[in-house]
Amino acid sequence: MGIDADVVTTERKLTSKEAKAFMRAIAADPNVEYVEPDVPISASSIPNDPYYNLQWGLFSNLDPGQSSAGIRAANAWNIATGLGITIALVDNGVTSHSDLDANIIPQGFDFTYLGPPGGSNPGKAGGCGYVTYHGTHVAGIMAAVMNNGVGISGVAPSA
Repeated sequence: MGIDADVVTTERKLTSKEAKAFMRAIAADPNVEYVEPDVPISASSIPNDPYYNLQWGLFSNLDPGQSSAGIRAANAWNIATGLGITIALVDNGVTSHSDLDANIIPQGFDFTYLGPPGGSNPGKAGGCGYVTYHGTHVAGIMAAVMNNGVGISGVAPSA
């Protein structure tokens, strides 16, 4: 390998327990910087979320059968998914949702709420009396959890 690393192989396939013990033994050598398994990886990050295929904006018009232009999210997810990034959403509030809860910080504040100061708005549009859930919708596009088998995939699913 071009980075002064070596790939070590064995004469036979090891069990998980044997492989871990073998890697620990190699890692114990003070001349070894790191040890990691050499495993096949996927060339694409296509999520298993059921409505991903309906998110035309995440695809590319360069893909076969795709006529709408999109952001080519699957290619971008191979590089980054937003891990360590905080995104601000200025909208009418976000309600609890299984596809979002893991990525919503508790310090959020609903700036459009017309009730008591510091209140939380689960999606009500100010003064009109009906629920729109627009903030929840936009938050999902931004950062819905990926590969959880629920709903959609966010553009930055680890943010």
